Amino acid sequence: MALHPALALEKARPHVASILRVVSLLGLSKGLALLASIVIARQFDRDVSGLLFFITGLVALSLSFTTLGLTASASYHYARNLARRRFARNAQALRLVLAVAILPSAIAGFLALAMPEARETAATGLVFAVALACFMAAIRQWTKTVLAIEGRREWSLVHDGILFNAVFLPGLILLPEKTAGAALIVLTLAALAAGLPALWHAVSPSGGRGKSSPSLPPRRYSKRLLVIGLPAMAAQGSALLLNKLDVVMLGPLSTAGAVADYAVAIRLTYMIGLPAEVAGLLLMPHLTAAAASRDLVRQWRLLRLTMLSQVVATGLVALPLMLWANEVVTLVFGASYLSAVPVFLLVQAGKLLTAVFGPALALFTGLGYSAALARTNMVAALLNVVLNLILIPSWGAQGAATATLISLALMAYRYTAIAGDVYRRGGRHAA
Repeated sequence: MALHPALALEKARPHVASILRVVSLLGLSKGLALLASIVIARQFDRDVSGLLFFITGLVALSLSFTTLGLTASASYHYARNLARRRFARNAQALRLVLAVAILPSAIAGFLALAMPEARETAATGLVFAVALACFMAAIRQWTKTVLAIEGRREWSLVHDGILFNAVFLPGLILLPEKTAGAALIVLTLAALAAGLPALWHAVSPSGGRGKSSPSLPPRRYSKRLLVIGLPAMAAQGSALLLNKLDVVMLGPLSTAGAVADYAVAIRLTYMIGLPAEVAGLLLMPHLTAAAASRDLVRQWRLLRLTMLSQVVATGLVALPLMLWANEVVTLVFGASYLSAVPVFLLVQAGKLLTAVFGPALALFTGLGYSAALARTNMVAALLNVVLNLILIPSWGAQGAATATLISLALMAYRYTAIAGDVYRRGGRHAA
């Protein structure tokens, strides 16, 4: 019997090492993104900073529509195709993603001209830089999904943001002239440096797959991909719109300074959410298994544990930063961004309402609430757009933050109702 603990430890060691690598890479990814924001805020004037935040926000927002949800389709079909050695199908799906992403990426490039400060730069170079960055971001999103499905989570995190910021960050620091045009060149180079390796990783595994297949999938298979992809785009895109749209709408409706304030506030909320994201990462396999089981009591207990872990992980970081927000913003981004403090407090208040449900959304989806979640996200995103149009012209970044707070409160209300339903199904029978 004395051998059992040692055997259990030996068996668990590879899993623990994998978790530590994933957590370390996740922290590195978030840290590089934060450092890039700090460099933009401290080394460029507010107008150029606002322009850069606007462009990077537009690139992030483009992920909600550039591939028409085809990356979500991959998560459903890709693993099955690998198991059946249908490598050609996956290769065809990749080509379809690349073909579909071209036009939306170009549209996003022209949308960058909606910001007055953006039109003052070289318009042709701006459109090209944004379009290329959006296209390469779509490639990285596909690669991240593929690598995660294949069990290579570490590489998926590398392509999710580490490669881009590893080039973008030192490029910004080393620029001799802190101008918008020079920063756009760095953005373009970083997009290429991160996108091309991601493309190589997407096509290189299982060498030789798809060589004899047509360049694009048959029409029937394409329709099958889109049947899953378009609803997924509506659901996931709505959630992404709620998180990214404010910066993009502030560009044409307010000033570059307002964009910079809001971007700084959002970056602080991302930093606060890192411990909760790590906790969610550790709980995700258990949530997926619970959703697949018929054990209603287990589902409720795990949901309760998940929500409690999110409250603790978020609260331990959020409350001190909210109490000393002036000092934190001054230390990290500089005194010129003290106007971002009320924006941060409003946005973070909304984030606190929904943070408790972060990883639990995977359980809700597995239990059949995906349609309810999609409706909630779409209504909240639409409400956010309407409120932005009303509030931003008068209140700037604080108006956008208020719109976000109201929209997140609506989402939290709906999530609470779903959690109550899970409790009625299983929680009442818990010992």
